[in-house]
Amino acid sequence: MRRSDVPTPALLLDIDILDRNIAVMRESAASLGVKLRPHAKAHKCVEIAQRIMAAGAIGISCATIGEAEAMALGGIGGILITAPLTSTDALERLRRLLLRGADIAATADHPRSVAQLAAVADTAGKVMGDKKLQSEGKMDKAKGSAHNIAGDVKDAVRKAGE
Repeated sequence: MRRSDVPTPALLLDIDILDRNIAVMRESAASLGVKLRPHAKAHKCVEIAQRIMAAGAIGISCATIGEAEAMALGGIGGILITAPLTSTDALERLRRLLLRGADIAATADHPRSVAQLAAVADTAGKVMGDKKLQSEGKMDKAKGSAHNIAGDVKDAVRKAGE
């Protein structure tokens, strides 16, 4: 098959270059003393995410619940949803992922969002967050910090409206 015969959209890449770029990311993160959780929005490809994870990444970041679903169904762990989930549909889809045992966390930009995420996790009987922190017993401290931050944000929003 010629390249011009490939139906589009299609992802065509050189595996050697991909692996070299993944190694550069890993080495750059290591030299800075940080963990690697690159964003999947550029490739949206489970196989690439698996290569990144095999190279030592702690997870994959996803912009949407749909990206997170695809990664979780492909066996990727350490998923971080980087855009706030606020719609009823998105929160229900998150709940279903948690019920299936997905290793997933989500960001929140408002105390109401924190409460919604907590309710979804409680309903699913799960704790969202970094499984390594959970295994090291650090989640209670993280939960307390998140609660304090949410309270600080709520106070700042209230004061700004006065």
